[in-house]
Amino acid sequence: MKKRISYFIIIGSSRGLGNALVEELLRNESNQVFGIARTRFEEINNYEKWRNSKRYRHIQTDITSASSSETMKSICLEFPGEPIQIVFNAAVVESDVINNSTIDYDILDKVNNVGIDGFRNVLKAFEGYLQNYGGVFVGISSFSAFLPPAFDPRIAYPSSKAYLDMGLRCLRSMWDSKHIRVVTVHLGHIGENQTGLLSRSYTRTAEKLVKLLSGKKIPSEINYPRLYTLVYKYSLTPVPDFLYLKLFRMLHKLGIK
Repeated sequence: MKKRISYFIIIGSSRGLGNALVEELLRNESNQVFGIARTRFEEINNYEKWRNSKRYRHIQTDITSASSSETMKSICLEFPGEPIQIVFNAAVVESDVINNSTIDYDILDKVNNVGIDGFRNVLKAFEGYLQNYGGVFVGISSFSAFLPPAFDPRIAYPSSKAYLDMGLRCLRSMWDSKHIRVVTVHLGHIGENQTGLLSRSYTRTAEKLVKLLSGKKIPSEINYPRLYTLVYKYSLTPVPDFLYLKLFRMLHKLGIK
């Protein structure tokens, strides 16, 4: 019996979590992965391994450009009318506040272009296919959407993440059907070499997400690490800003980050 092929599109596949997701997905020979990034394929660390798998295709485009929608939409011609999974993992994490007071508007625009315009262009590219054939749309968000960053002041990043959070909620309401699933992923601290109780590496996070997204019943919201993110979301979000800042500055002085 021929194995059924699953199709995944990873936005932001060149580095970080997106790269780790591609690695994890390619472990399963039934997965066909399409990666979208501004980076040239040959500049990605794992490109030879991915190329040799013959199950990865790289699409080099800037999702902030208007023309990217047509470039991404052209991928749909390669799908045989089967459901697809799209993971919107696109964010620029740069501080757009200098000396805690001055805004660098070039960086602010850069961050918002990826988080807001990029989201819009991805939706425009794949909306029609999802409505016709079904699938899963996954958005990687963060809790910067709920609280202002205390130690690395930023404006655009939490703003664009709040936009993504609300956008996914609206999509879930609009596409509330059996053949389109909208998933919001809230993550704790992740990074290349992150370890410990509250932090997770890109590799470990990718393993967890792929397992959940490959299951028979895909949740509408993924919180990982679960206890940490749920406490963060439901306990800290109602805290007034001035108390939040005092608390975290106190913890920072004690060396707890």
